[in-house]
Amino acid sequence: MNQRISEMLMSRMAHELAGPVGAIANGVEFMQEVEEGAADAVDLIADSARRAAGRLQFYRLAYGGAGRSTEDETVFVDAARGFVDEGGVTLSWPSGSSADLIERPGGGKLLLLAIEIARGALLRGGTVDIDALPGMVQVAAEGPKPTLADEIRANFTSTEPVDGVDVTARSVHCLYARLLASEAGVRLALAQEGEQIRLSIIL
Repeated sequence: MNQRISEMLMSRMAHELAGPVGAIANGVEFMQEVEEGAADAVDLIADSARRAAGRLQFYRLAYGGAGRSTEDETVFVDAARGFVDEGGVTLSWPSGSSADLIERPGGGKLLLLAIEIARGALLRGGTVDIDALPGMVQVAAEGPKPTLADEIRANFTSTEPVDGVDVTARSVHCLYARLLASEAGVRLALAQEGEQIRLSIIL
């Protein structure tokens, strides 16, 4: 992976963690300033800490080396649930539906990246569903007006060499997904029909 992609991955991770970590700091300030608001502040801190921990675990597996050290589907399911289940979005991941992919090199990491992309499309809530279909694993984002930027759509499915792409923090996870797909020997596809966006990992 080139240096630019590494830098953009770190920028993306820092951006995603800034919100819940900042909320923790705000909760502490609130406790210090207003004694009668302590209960609300504790709730804010607890929720923000849970969100931050969930995102850290997710990124540890998706972007770090930990995602290569296990083929245990439940580890990836737990990490994905901690990342997805907030803001009116829920995750459905039936047991065994991704085993064939996770057994491949980098397959679990690739699936988490597809889940991250799907989660990002659900700005108004919805569900992220993982399904095993003949010859593929499908990640479906379904909800009111699911939206993916053109940059993300293009970079997820492009066959252009990654080194020739202008990398941004907004779409760098798509480029990383393509690198992992090449390593795992799979292909990527994306389609939208009505209020459902389907990201397919073709085995």
